[in-house]
Amino acid sequence: EDRHSAVRAEVGVAGSGGSRLVLDHTLLNAPSAAGYAAGWHWHLDALGAVLRGEQPEPWSTFDALYADYARTAEGDPSARS
Repeated sequence: EDRHSAVRAEVGVAGSGGSRLVLDHTLLNAPSAAGYAAGWHWHLDALGAVLRGEQPEPWSTFDALYADYARTAEGDPSARS
């Protein structure tokens, strides 16, 4: 089945002159949700690091993020919230 998802991003003003990004990725099927969640998590952390003038974490940290999101999707209480 060919299935599409939808991404909505909203950027607004936050306190202290900062910005706030709200990202909503919907219509995902269950098997792919953990991978997308981990990918967005890694990329947004990397964006934050670059904006602060820091080096982003290596892509290899994706595997741990993916494992946490997969456990969360399965209802594992040891997963990060």
